[in-house]
Amino acid sequence: MPEEPIYKFSESALQVGHFKEDVPGYPPSLSPNRKKGGKAYLMVKRVGSNEPMTFFLWCDADGKPVNKRYIQMAEGLDVEDLKRHLMVMYNQQEMMVVMDYNEALMVAKDRMALRRCEIKGVTYELPADQGVEGREIWPCSEKDLELN
Repeated sequence: MPEEPIYKFSESALQVGHFKEDVPGYPPSLSPNRKKGGKAYLMVKRVGSNEPMTFFLWCDADGKPVNKRYIQMAEGLDVEDLKRHLMVMYNQQEMMVVMDYNEALMVAKDRMALRRCEIKGVTYELPADQGVEGREIWPCSEKDLELN
């Protein structure tokens, strides 16, 4: 079976500014991405796999959550415009990832069915022609909530 799809941070996050001070945490982080001056991002976070939900998350360059009060927003940025742009970026990535995964899933199922038919000595029928279902596309909306 194909591996679970991987969502790329670079295709679902936008830099929005930098940190005004070191970001506290427990346990304290050793990552330089959480230090004063580190890059701050707004990203689309996907939670769940069977029936996923999407949220907007303020985070560091590692994708770890950060309280928005530690972020100095870059001048001239509009959060609603950022969310719309992120929605488009994420939804394009979602469509490509899901289409690639579903295609790989059909190929894997066809190979297994072919092998079973070969072993049993019966006529081969493609599972892809039998309406095998794959993953659904779960798009992001600019109205999604912020997790933090």
